[in-house]
Amino acid sequence: MKLFIETSLDDLIITKIENNIVSDFLHIEKLTKKSDEFFNKLNTVIKKEDRKNLKAVYVTIGPGSFTGARVGFLVARTLAQISKIKLYVAPSYELLKTQKKLLNQDWKKIVIKANKHNNYLIDLSFKKPKVSITNEIKEYDNLDFSLFKNNISLYLKSFKRVWNLNKASLLYFHEPQIGKVENKGDN
Repeated sequence: MKLFIETSLDDLIITKIENNIVSDFLHIEKLTKKSDEFFNKLNTVIKKEDRKNLKAVYVTIGPGSFTGARVGFLVARTLAQISKIKLYVAPSYELLKTQKKLLNQDWKKIVIKANKHNNYLIDLSFKKPKVSITNEIKEYDNLDFSLFKNNISLYLKSFKRVWNLNKASLLYFHEPQIGKVENKGDN
């Protein structure tokens, strides 16, 4: 059994995968405070008796919601460490790239919500993605859960195995802002 966790985009997605088929899932659309719901919802998808059959965890590492990405990633890495299971990671834009390819859309430009004011514009037409932050693009890409669920094996190909769990980390394109930023002038 495999577990998939996506907490960096708008929706909270937790899926249980058996034989490359989604056998159970939880999908809550446009959930802002994922940390409030995550642990209870994880337990509804993965029952205690399922944990001994868990072979791998797949988790996105951002960009997107800072807190959401941290919650999903830390749980996935902890599960991998204490249960000695495989950990696979992928940037959230790789899932959106797969989605756009499935829909025959231009996949070279991905827009991901960074926060309530800005979006990331990710240009994948280069060897290394070029990222800019913008408040001019209001529409952003989001994962189509139905398409994801029906094409799970294609999406999982975007993930890379983490061999050294201590070196696994989230993908940040700018410094996270926690709390209010105050202007500390020369008073």
